[in-house]
Amino acid sequence: MNGTILDASGKLACVLATAREKGIDLQNVATMGDGSNDVKMLEACAWSATYKGKAPAKASAKFAFDHIGWEGYLNLFANTTAAR
Repeated sequence: MNGTILDASGKLACVLATAREKGIDLQNVATMGDGSNDVKMLEACAWSATYKGKAPAKASAKFAFDHIGWEGYLNLFANTTAAR
């Protein structure tokens, strides 16, 4: 992206393109956002979270982290092995 600021559609397109390029089903993609411009990508992926997110993002995400650091999201995956 080289410094390009992405809107909601751009973020979704980037996530979809990366998943397609890597051969990853969206059921295995994790996203994190905090605002309205993240809603589309949060809704598209099975593993979605907000970090100190605003109401629209929280309503779209599966998880919301407000009282611990964003790295708490990584703990959800601590006992998993990524397919290679």
